[in-house]
Amino acid sequence: MVPPHGFKDVDEAVTSTLDGFEWLAQRGIVPMFTHWSAAPGSKLANVEPPPTEYYLKLGSGHRNLLIKYDLPMPNSRCHHCYLPGTLYDFQRLVGAPARTAA
Repeated sequence: MVPPHGFKDVDEAVTSTLDGFEWLAQRGIVPMFTHWSAAPGSKLANVEPPPTEYYLKLGSGHRNLLIKYDLPMPNSRCHHCYLPGTLYDFQRLVGAPARTAA
């Protein structure tokens, strides 16, 4: 959703991203995503991040794909972010959990 060439519509952006996630999931690859974090001083430092709605729809769709393809919830933890924590929240908020990695 980064201007000037990114998606302007949340649903189009989510659909495109989930299409890529599904391609990976069909091949047994666990897709992951992270939240926008523009680095200070970078060319994108002043770019507005995607709205919360984008992340809510993307996270819910991601969780549904993990369940559909019986893929494990990613279990790695980035020391700079809280990605696994937010992914697990979708299980709590929506219901049936994706399986966890062994």
